[in-house]
Amino acid sequence: QESTFGSRGYSALGQALRTGRNVGIMSETPKLRAAVACAAAAVVVLAASVAASQGLALFLERRRRDSCRDDRDSGDGCSAPQMPLMVPKEQLAPETFDRPGLELRLIRKAEAVLQRRTGSLLVVLECLQDGHNHCAVLRTMEALGVQHVWLISPPPMESKNTLERQRLAEMADTAKRGRVKRYAAQRSEKAWQVDAEQDEQHLAFAKGAERFLSIRTFDDTAACLEALREAGREVWVTALEQQAQVLAPGAPWLEDNFPGALPKRLALVLGSEGLGVSDTFKAAADRLVYLPLSGFAESLNVSVAAALAVQLLLQLYARAFPEEELRLPAEELRSLRADWYAKLARSDDERKQYEALVDAPPVPLDDLRRSDMNRRGRGK
Repeated sequence: QESTFGSRGYSALGQALRTGRNVGIMSETPKLRAAVACAAAAVVVLAASVAASQGLALFLERRRRDSCRDDRDSGDGCSAPQMPLMVPKEQLAPETFDRPGLELRLIRKAEAVLQRRTGSLLVVLECLQDGHNHCAVLRTMEALGVQHVWLISPPPMESKNTLERQRLAEMADTAKRGRVKRYAAQRSEKAWQVDAEQDEQHLAFAKGAERFLSIRTFDDTAACLEALREAGREVWVTALEQQAQVLAPGAPWLEDNFPGALPKRLALVLGSEGLGVSDTFKAAADRLVYLPLSGFAESLNVSVAAALAVQLLLQLYARAFPEEELRLPAEELRSLRADWYAKLARSDDERKQYEALVDAPPVPLDDLRRSDMNRRGRGK
């Protein structure tokens, strides 16, 4: 205690060190920080003295507490915990890259993706309305390594603008009244060509992502909820209500029970652009969570919210659990490997070659980027 740390404290520390005991110092309240700093300095000085007198080397280890206490009274608060990314060591300093002519390059890249996939987090999209957002979320989930995406009444992949152009074109072709035909034709001609090209690009990206995601579709929320419970998933729903808990590093509900606050099998639910997640899902949720914002805008575009929330959760999972616990189960990995190898084969001979490697896969690439030559060729 601060009041008793003095000559008696130094004597006790010296005796503990001389008898070979470990000495730990911690502060439970902000008011003891100065005393703790003083005590820590005393430990170092006394340890050095004892080590020198006994001809020993001195080893100092500084440990950081996992949780962050409520230090609002101190004025300086407490720093948020470090947030590692779910990035393999090989990616941090890659040596093997994709390059033209590399043997088994496609399935080596596939193997790298498989090793980074996680099944701990599942994302549910409830009744999205816009095809652009739908495509963007699918592409982002695939890029971040989330394997399972469940959809409730998904929209057409085309954007609202594309659907409107199609409707007007059909009206211009089928309308019987001349005035209606002219109106539809004029409106259709005003559609931006650039917008149409962007729609096609979004659609291509989403279909590419869909090939490598495990997607399950439901007609209604009740059926999806039932399936989530059967799968043993805890359900967190994104919400704007004030009772929703702030999803951010340092939040007391998260840090005071970390990693216990994170379920091993989680489903994160995002809702439609206008209404958000349904009341049915909110009532059944194990937790309502809110991404804190710093502006006047009350909410984010659903594709942006999905990217931010999932990236944050993946960082929390990387901090909470060993990497091997976050990967897909071995049986699922093998099933996906067989499926992906077949999709990536460009000829019957390649298909047979890849099939023979399903149970003895090649060494994965360290880095997933395309070769610079291919990137330049595609204008990227």
